[in-house]
Amino acid sequence: MPSERRWVMRDWAPGDERAIIALYERVFGKAMGPTESLRHWQWEFRDNPVPPIAIKLAWDGDRLVAQYTVSPLRLAVEGREVTACLSHDTMTDPDYQGQGLFVATATALYEDLARQGVAFVFGFPNANSIAGFVRRLGWTEVMPTPVLVRPVRVGKLLRDRTGSRVLAAAGDALARAGLAVAGAGARLAGSGWEVRVESGFGEWADAVWARCSRQHRVWVVRDRAYLNWRYVTRPESGYVVRSAWDGGTCAGWAITTDRVSEQGKVRFVMDAIAASDARGALDALLASVVADASRDGVEMISAIVGPGSPHRATYLRHLFVPLPEKYFPKELHFGCRPLTDDVGTGVLNDPSAWGLAWGDDDVM
Repeated sequence: MPSERRWVMRDWAPGDERAIIALYERVFGKAMGPTESLRHWQWEFRDNPVPPIAIKLAWDGDRLVAQYTVSPLRLAVEGREVTACLSHDTMTDPDYQGQGLFVATATALYEDLARQGVAFVFGFPNANSIAGFVRRLGWTEVMPTPVLVRPVRVGKLLRDRTGSRVLAAAGDALARAGLAVAGAGARLAGSGWEVRVESGFGEWADAVWARCSRQHRVWVVRDRAYLNWRYVTRPESGYVVRSAWDGGTCAGWAITTDRVSEQGKVRFVMDAIAASDARGALDALLASVVADASRDGVEMISAIVGPGSPHRATYLRHLFVPLPEKYFPKELHFGCRPLTDDVGTGVLNDPSAWGLAWGDDDVM
């Protein structure tokens, strides 16, 4: 391990992505995307429709030893649009830990972003890093990530937790009865809506965003430009896009993807919104998600739904329940830090102000 500082810091330059990918794969032991790194990097940074590419790199000669990076995004804050940044893919070569690289690269990048008028930075640090973001970078931990889960096959979950096949079988029987009753009510609430599967987001998505944009005080702008970049052009991801229609008018959409974990196959609701005056649209979308999950052998469905969401009651009606932190497969926290005075800390630090979803992170 180097005994003294030998590294120098600079901004990303074209061609650096090869070294970034190599460092990522060395630090995290996996590809940046599901199986492939270069196309994922190009999508996430080069193809991001909101400039600039914002990456600080630390080098020891020709060796890349640390990175701090963010992805610029458009956010709607109390009815107006600002540029903010999602922090992610922070990494330091294990041989260079303890040399202040995390703070040095982040601080330098924050200063650049503030000069460019970026309002704030936000993200989902894990349990190992949240304290460093708070103590060393001035972040505020706004809340634990508000995860809701909806069991689909209860028996396997009980068997994994208790080891009892009898309890698992009883749980399955009770769950089938309870879920059937709840499902019938949820389907009834969503009746009258046509749920379609879409290949992309058209003008109808902009119309939905126009109707929904004031549902939260702070959230990422979910127009078709963002949605097509985030979900349609992202490589190797396999998202399913559902939309809810009443005649020729779309009133909402839901995006899902599946991942296999220790809990079995989990379906993630990456994002879902519906117009507040479109009664039953979100019910129809969630009923479709649940029905397909049961058919597809999904063990549970997971969604992030903040405490201030107007949709939270609908999720609860569909038997989504809060998941305690101790049961998270990966403990995540949500936090932020202002970079300018453009947005007040009162709204940024208010858990009920934020509209969040799994899709607001970059991990899936």
